[in-house]
Order: sequence, then C-alpha cells, then structure tokens
Amino acid sequence: MAKVVVESQSSAWTKAFDFTDAEMVGKGSFSFNKEIDMSNAPKGHCHVNISVIDMGGKQAVYLFDLDR
Repeated sequence: MAKVVVESQSSAWTKAFDFTDAEMVGKGSFSFNKEIDMSNAPKGHCHVNISVIDMGGKQAVYLFDLDR
C-alpha cells in the first residue's frame, strides 16, 4: 500500500485528504481508522470516494453518498 485518499465532493465543495502514514506504506494490510473534519462542508448531499493506491500505482476506489 502506498496511500489512501479520501475525497468529499458536493456541487459547491470538494476536499481531498491524503494519508501516507509510515505504519501503512509498503504493507499488504492496514487497519484504516481516521477522523475527517468536514465541518466546513456545506449541508446537503455529497459523494465520498475512498481510493486505496498500491506501490505500483494501481488503485481500488470505494464510492458512497452522505447527506449532511
């Protein structure tokens, strides 16, 4: 694993959070438990994309929706 990117998107706001913790880089598995501050995001519907990127650049993306 090289990094995890969590991106929140709405019609008025987009914010990406990159995680490259030394404990996870180069590992085959890692327990990912992070708090993300979305207090500046506007109320309403948003999309959340979680990308897990390996050392070779391949990625898996998980998508879900949130209503704030």
